[in-house]
Amino acid sequence: MLIEEAHENGARYSKACEVVGISHRTLQLWKQCGLKDRRKGSKKTVIRKIPQETRDEIISVCNEPRFRD
Repeated sequence: MLIEEAHENGARYSKACEVVGISHRTLQLWKQCGLKDRRKGSKKTVIRKIPQETRDEIISVCNEPRFRD
């Protein structure tokens, strides 16, 4: 990791974090909890989602020569 390399070469964590655009606290959380996605999103499936076969067919029709600019 770039920040660890900078720290091994004498830079402070806070300065290394500043250079890459994250807070020192963010680095601490990443080290403590790992890099897994901890967002709280919906786990449910969308029942009205277009099936992949239908989606592929729509894309195919849209890419036909008669619809190209």
